[in-house]
Amino acid sequence: MASISHNKRVSIAMTTYNGQKYIEEQLHSLCAQTYPIYEVIVCDDMSEDNTIDVVLGFKDALPLKVIKNKDRQGVVRNFRQAIANCTGDFIACCDQDDIWLPDKLGDSIELILPITGGRPALVYTDLQVIDSKRQIIAESFWTMREIDPSKTTFYSLLFGNTVTGCTMLFNRKMSDEVMKMPDQATMHDHWIACIAYSIGKVRFLKKQTVSYRQHETNVTVNKEVNFKNRAANLWSMINNGFGDFLSSQLNQAKLFDRIYQGILNEDNAGDLKRFINCEKLSPMFRKLMYHYMLRQQRD
Repeated sequence: MASISHNKRVSIAMTTYNGQKYIEEQLHSLCAQTYPIYEVIVCDDMSEDNTIDVVLGFKDALPLKVIKNKDRQGVVRNFRQAIANCTGDFIACCDQDDIWLPDKLGDSIELILPITGGRPALVYTDLQVIDSKRQIIAESFWTMREIDPSKTTFYSLLFGNTVTGCTMLFNRKMSDEVMKMPDQATMHDHWIACIAYSIGKVRFLKKQTVSYRQHETNVTVNKEVNFKNRAANLWSMINNGFGDFLSSQLNQAKLFDRIYQGILNEDNAGDLKRFINCEKLSPMFRKLMYHYMLRQQRD
């Protein structure tokens, strides 16, 4: 990491729920950041374990502000609340069970400064995947999931998110847009990525800055994406019916259209309408379109 000024205030937006098992390791990794942290906003969604006690144990080591929800918010609303309480120049999203590598914030700040201006700006990075005992499962999440970020577009994101929230850092203009995110959004990081790739600016770093923990309550990276697994998933869908394939993505796209239809440029507005029109197709044809998009991303 090049030497950069530390005059930009960075807020950490962290949400917690029953995270006592791993959160101490994450908090230690925040303490070890080479770039100073301005504040850590922790929004706890009614944890039933000792998560809050563990967090408060770091009150002398980190600039903490802890918010205890009185009603269950869920992931999307809780992250939006955490972001709303951040006051720094830049905001980084933080999961309770990962581990940040020491230069995570510094690398991200260096990456975002050239694109920060009057538009929402976002940077994100690769990750390494670890298990519950911190053993490395995959050196590169992008390689494991066959993700090529140079081929990511607004249209490809509509089919499914490839921008991992725990690596995100964005500016105040983006946080203003996040406040418009509806409760019905599929996931906060997917919504933020769509904003960045449609009306904002975005950069990515082909470097692992986070150890992304896979464990019994986190199934997002349970299996490598390879031909065998994709074929097994497809065969399962054929046998069990395709159901409402892409329905959650379509619902989110319609929400996005409702908010941004008058702001998107002609190309992005057209892509959004084209994707929403997939709803008229049978779920099987949606699945075929999805696999075509995967090939386009990986070829």
